Amino acid sequence: MIWWGEARGGLGMALKEWPRLATLAGTIVIAAVALTFVLGDVLTQVSVYRGASALRANHAVTFSPYYGNNDVTLVRRSTLEHLATQVRRGSAYTAVINNVQVDDADFADGRPVIVVIGSRSSLAMPGVRLCSPAPCAMFGYHLKGRKLPQLQLAGADISPTRALPPGATYVDPNAAGTNLDSSIVIRLAPRNLPQLNAEEREESVTHAVLIGPQPAAVDRLVIESARDRLYLAPNDLAISQPSGFRDLMIRSILYLTGLLALLVLVLLAFSATASAAFRAQARAFTIRRMCGARPSAVWIRTGSYVTAVTLAVPTPILLGLALLGPPFQQGAFLALAALVMVTTALWLVHTRRLLVNDMTGRTR
Repeated sequence: MIWWGEARGGLGMALKEWPRLATLAGTIVIAAVALTFVLGDVLTQVSVYRGASALRANHAVTFSPYYGNNDVTLVRRSTLEHLATQVRRGSAYTAVINNVQVDDADFADGRPVIVVIGSRSSLAMPGVRLCSPAPCAMFGYHLKGRKLPQLQLAGADISPTRALPPGATYVDPNAAGTNLDSSIVIRLAPRNLPQLNAEEREESVTHAVLIGPQPAAVDRLVIESARDRLYLAPNDLAISQPSGFRDLMIRSILYLTGLLALLVLVLLAFSATASAAFRAQARAFTIRRMCGARPSAVWIRTGSYVTAVTLAVPTPILLGLALLGPPFQQGAFLALAALVMVTTALWLVHTRRLLVNDMTGRTR
């Protein structure tokens, strides 16, 4: 078949350029690796901004804790019952992030664990559908296919049964975003609150988030906690932290701008190197056209040549990088998509230029 012969001819011409092929492949792979890490941070920042915006829109109230005890606060059952009542009503949620079974180094085989209580905790995990019914557990994307232990927490036996989406993030309104790709997220029911240990009970109160609460609900939690010598200062996120969220947005934009600038610079260098490779073979293409090759044959041969020069080596490497999962997956696919666009542009521009020059020469 004529088209196959032309395609094979273009491939053979490209193979003569193997040193240039190696240079191009190295350039794009190094850029892809850089993109993966930058893009992963950008995705986390975007998730944090989405979660923070949702909490602000719901007039969430958080608390800054001040401790009146030198040791762990012994939170009374009445305090926890009041918090549990707000959680059941959908007016609050809470979490334990730093103190889950701190006395048991082997808990969850040493993997990071976050405990959330309340359906409204979905506001702090954008794009995540909570497991149900509680108590239940989810595991990070990187833990897929691994054997996970059965967990005993707050009087319940829990087995992680569902994977979180890649890049899932928990947004702590008083801190920052926590990537959950290697973590286990346990969802407990409000009734489990009193069954937590002392450290977990203390943190569940300090990490309480009230959603659009009545002033009386805020005051009640503050008063109940003060009796335990745990003093809470309420903060309405819509009022107290808009500047912090603006800083977060600016930081995300800067990350994204840096990512795009890196991509543009790499593609410009890549395009210049590939164009040099094409110009090195331009005479061979011109001679073939002068010997009677049809325009369709020139399109096929140049397309085969450009594709082999720009895609033959980087494509399998990028696909292998994508198999590592997030954030490598997103960076590799972004680099591959940009590479395909550059290849298409080079093919169209140089083939058209070749045919136009040939027509100009015949007119003369």
